[in-house]
Amino acid sequence: MLTLIRLLIWPILIGLVALGSYVFNLHIWVHLWDWFIAHPLENTFIILLVLALLKYFVFWMRFTYAWWQSKNLMAVRVMLPRNDSKIDQEKRTEKDFKEKIAVMEQLFRAINELKELSFWQQMHFWIFRYMTISFELYVEDGLISFYVLCPRYVESILEKQITSFYPNAEVTPRPTPDIWPKGYKLSAYNMRTNKKYWFPLRFFDHMQDDPLNDITNSLSKLQPDERACVQVIVTPVFSETWAKKTKAQANQSFKGKKASIFDKIPGLKFFGIFFGMLGSTDGKNFAPGSHSGDSFVRMIQPEEELYKRMGEKAGMSGYHTSIRIFGSAKTWQRADDITNNLQVSFNVFKDLYGNHLKNRRIMVDFMPMVFNQYLMYPLWKRRINGFMHRRNLLVEKELASLFHFPDSRYNTISNIQWNLYKV
Repeated sequence: MLTLIRLLIWPILIGLVALGSYVFNLHIWVHLWDWFIAHPLENTFIILLVLALLKYFVFWMRFTYAWWQSKNLMAVRVMLPRNDSKIDQEKRTEKDFKEKIAVMEQLFRAINELKELSFWQQMHFWIFRYMTISFELYVEDGLISFYVLCPRYVESILEKQITSFYPNAEVTPRPTPDIWPKGYKLSAYNMRTNKKYWFPLRFFDHMQDDPLNDITNSLSKLQPDERACVQVIVTPVFSETWAKKTKAQANQSFKGKKASIFDKIPGLKFFGIFFGMLGSTDGKNFAPGSHSGDSFVRMIQPEEELYKRMGEKAGMSGYHTSIRIFGSAKTWQRADDITNNLQVSFNVFKDLYGNHLKNRRIMVDFMPMVFNQYLMYPLWKRRINGFMHRRNLLVEKELASLFHFPDSRYNTISNIQWNLYKV
């Protein structure tokens, strides 16, 4: 439905303008053409300026709406029981931690449908691009807890989705801890992918251990008065163009073809194809028994596996994602130590042939931390997805690797806050 709205909106608007011009005898298109042809160079600049201002207006409209709607976000704390008794162990059916993380992958896949609950919800999402859901991990008083925030009108739906995938979870409304107490220093970073979005992060099913252990271990030595937070804000993508580009990039890479300069310029891809066809086929290695077509490409196995994962990513649901890490302490040295340890733990998601996450401050990397904290804190508090920094485009398998609820069998660190009873 969203795709249909996106395709038809401009033809409908142009048609309405043309109809109004005909009914009221305004001759709008004639007047516009006469205006443009009088000074084509100057008027072209004016048109481009108007389009730029319109894009700027839409950006600030959506940011203002997200800022205003942030007061309606509802926070719930998700706690699970330990499930480590002898009876619990006998009831387990999963083979390893990968099957437990796959449950979170299903939860992220279900969240993608929240943007299409009704026609008016689809129109709302098309105009404002607002469907903020934030998954957050906190360390407060030495204990690690897990929270989820979402708009009020989808709270009950999201709560039921969580309890359907995690039947023993206790989901209780509760405000999140404040990450920046008065008198403390706040070290904060955005974690951004280093390469283009079609290169995937390391999937959990390619890991030897639960990645949550790396993150929680880095937070296990905090003092009782120190705090930390990992914030993962997701918004479903509006258009599926990214998936087509990712699939095309994977197919092109499998054939050993590199993107030309024409592929990077909108509207000039045809010229890249045309000049590529003019190239000679001398020296090419065709597939066995073939004398034409794409050349036979030899590549190392890890590179081939990368392109397969790119194709796998293209078939999943996309999310615009902001990943932020925070550490607050009484001194800058301790606050930096907390975020430095978190940054090192995020190396578990690094794919040597694919993508990895790098820490960035707001606006510029040399932004002094004393100013950076005043810019990052409002983004944390308001759960703004991607303002003054680039968002990541991730899929449910990457998100499940980054954030999932703990399981006492695979996450044995002592300071995770468990529920003392089963729901």
